[in-house]
Amino acid sequence: KILPPLFLISTCIKILLIPTYRSTDFDVHRNWLAITRNTPISEWYWNDVNGTTVHTLDYPPAFAFFESFLSNNFITEIVLPQGDKCLDLLPDFDNTPSQSCVVFQRSTVIFSDIILWIGAYFACRSLHPRRPLQFVVTSFLLIVFNPALLWLDHIHFQYNGMILGVLLASLGCLMMGNNVAIVPENGNHTLALVTGTTLVLPWIPFIMCEDPKSQILQILKRLFPFQRGLVHDYWAGNIWALYTFANRVLIFAVGRLGPKVRPMLSEEVSDILDGMYLPEPSPLICAVLLFLSIIPGLQMASSRLTNKKLIEAVVYVSLCSFMLAYHVHEKAILTTMIPLTLLVEPNPRGEYYNLLFWNITLWGLLGLFPLLYRTR
Repeated sequence: KILPPLFLISTCIKILLIPTYRSTDFDVHRNWLAITRNTPISEWYWNDVNGTTVHTLDYPPAFAFFESFLSNNFITEIVLPQGDKCLDLLPDFDNTPSQSCVVFQRSTVIFSDIILWIGAYFACRSLHPRRPLQFVVTSFLLIVFNPALLWLDHIHFQYNGMILGVLLASLGCLMMGNNVAIVPENGNHTLALVTGTTLVLPWIPFIMCEDPKSQILQILKRLFPFQRGLVHDYWAGNIWALYTFANRVLIFAVGRLGPKVRPMLSEEVSDILDGMYLPEPSPLICAVLLFLSIIPGLQMASSRLTNKKLIEAVVYVSLCSFMLAYHVHEKAILTTMIPLTLLVEPNPRGEYYNLLFWNITLWGLLGLFPLLYRTR
């Protein structure tokens, strides 16, 4: 009974935020709409508007088809006035959106949050199928009213709520299967088939292009832009941020103390001092460290002990990814915060999970502050 009015209140708040500050991610997604509308599939991951834009498509194929759906349907034709350049291929120096374009794109994020609400309710209900409703409501409300999703999606501009809704719905399906019965003999094969199909299906149109090898390599190049370096612009609060900070301190110390101690050192030691810095880990080293760190989580998930253990494994693996992966974005902490919210309980028995949730949420939210608007 409380879901419809809560959804209405939430939607009204998001509508009020339509004219607020928006980041360059708004321009990024506008350009992706234009690419998927005006170019064939074979050019989606190649097009850069003749070198005049940096907002090239660099999300997985499934999301590219989501953008294509938004830009190629009759509702879009009705909402955007004739002659509006919102869906045109524009250079970065001439891409100021119209008010209609802003309303249109903001509305797509608002409507896509339906998937978040459905996924959140399904996951919460699947985790607590026989417990009082308060267990479901507590986690559900903490998810759908998470301030990070409001900041990132409806101010900064992204579609994190929808993507996390898909994750929650998937977890809900897994937990529902455990609730109904022990997995049948062919259950694992069915799960593998569904997972594999979901993963491969969006790639098929690109494999069917004239030069599939070049297409796949180009997509992978866009999805893994290693040339951007170890840390993101604002340094997600992980191990590599601490590593980079230590490197900066070391370089500063050598720069300040070097001239004072150099006369007392031999030439060999002085040369070592000049080259003193921490080497940057390669993507391969990060990948190996990440894989080794997630082994306990994978083992726990494959054991299929309880639904709670499954969620613990998901939280653990996602946190390892945030802490050790190469070039992590600040928003990646959401893949830990949101599943962890499922474990929150409104009683003393859940004290450990509650404490862990509030600690990670607090520091995660602080790490997202740089993405909000700052006066120059």
